[in-house]
Amino acid sequence: MIRKKYIALVSCLLTSLTMLACGKSGYSSYEIGQNTSGSETYSDAINGEEVNQDAGNEDKTESNLPGDLPDSGGSGGGTPLPTSQINVGDFSGDFYETQTLKDEETGLEVCTVMVPNGWTATLSLNWSMQSCVHPVLAAFTLASSDGNLVIAGFSPQNYIYNYQVLTWGAGSGTVIQEHGDDEEIPSQRAHQLKYRTAAEFVPWYLGKRGLTLNLIGEREINQETFNKLQQETVNDYNEAIQKVGEAYSQAGMTLEGTGVDCSMLDARYQGEINGGTIYLDVLSAGDMASTIVHGPTADYYNTSWDNLYIVYMAAPTTELLDQNRDLFETVFSNSSFSEDFAKFKASWGAELNEKIAANNLEILEDITSYWVEGHLSSTVAQSTEAGYTARMWDEVINSTDTYETTDGGTFTTSSIYSDAVYQNGNEFYVVPSGSNDYPSGWEELSKTHR
Repeated sequence: MIRKKYIALVSCLLTSLTMLACGKSGYSSYEIGQNTSGSETYSDAINGEEVNQDAGNEDKTESNLPGDLPDSGGSGGGTPLPTSQINVGDFSGDFYETQTLKDEETGLEVCTVMVPNGWTATLSLNWSMQSCVHPVLAAFTLASSDGNLVIAGFSPQNYIYNYQVLTWGAGSGTVIQEHGDDEEIPSQRAHQLKYRTAAEFVPWYLGKRGLTLNLIGEREINQETFNKLQQETVNDYNEAIQKVGEAYSQAGMTLEGTGVDCSMLDARYQGEINGGTIYLDVLSAGDMASTIVHGPTADYYNTSWDNLYIVYMAAPTTELLDQNRDLFETVFSNSSFSEDFAKFKASWGAELNEKIAANNLEILEDITSYWVEGHLSSTVAQSTEAGYTARMWDEVINSTDTYETTDGGTFTTSSIYSDAVYQNGNEFYVVPSGSNDYPSGWEELSKTHR
């Protein structure tokens, strides 16, 4: 299946109404937690402002623990107990819980995140219609109980960069560009921005939120995963060029594919915000496709590119980042934006394309659960797949082991830091290397070979 952005890239060039985009940078309901070290809280790294500390916590239910906890039983058989009834301090490994985060107002299932025990998970949506490819942006935040560690993840966003060159008459060679670099185009639901690789985009994007980043170093990227991303991008691009090029040929024009590019990033930064210093490990990826349409009087140059994700862990010291790298990798590898979220974006994006073509963007429905359900049942939604990039997070980290969960899914963890994984319902326990303890009665998972 061709990714929607490539069809959009090559099907709207004559009118310059490119149905691709990006949008406002604000996220309104992050709850990050208080940094007990005394430096700035990490909400500044996203919004540049503090928010209601209770916002978005409804997805997190608190357990009423009994005064005397049952004996966790240590390793061995027995009746499995939930984490809320286990003395987690008796174990050397980390406990996690799978949580599905939904939009409160519409009930839209947005993402599934792997939450470390005792952490708080929150969700934020930006409905500003960043683009027709990604008409709603999402971000999740996980915060440790002491506020010293934060993990945040951002959903894909799309940008364009278009211009034309006259090829006929006295003005031949003249470059015409209606919109400048880093300019929002409300009439197209688009954001014009020159292409940036993941390494270039991360400092720019977080910098827009008041966080100045200085690169400390980069880790090696999983080459197999990068090759998969590159191959899928090239395949989708070539298929789109072939199909849409035929239509342009019939209209007396020529569509020329001028290239694709992919990038991935695993880097550490020092961040400066509001006079304070924090440190971040950041994972990100992106792809780009460009074309030229040769028309009778002008050549139309068009670029569409995505940042596929940004996920980072922030801490007040590099030592904390090092100590919790395995936790960060486990959260990243087992969290993803949902298929319903992808289907909804595809359906709403198609509707926005129609409204832009008819010049009636001002006629938009209220955002309600009924409206979301209608989009999820649409023909466009039913024919949409989440896509490889929504599933590939578990393949980004080098040296990993993948286990089959009790419901037929997968759980991925670092083979460097862990020896085994146990499951009880939606909770998991990762056994650290060199240890053999696990909660009584929990089921040991088997490794898979993909």
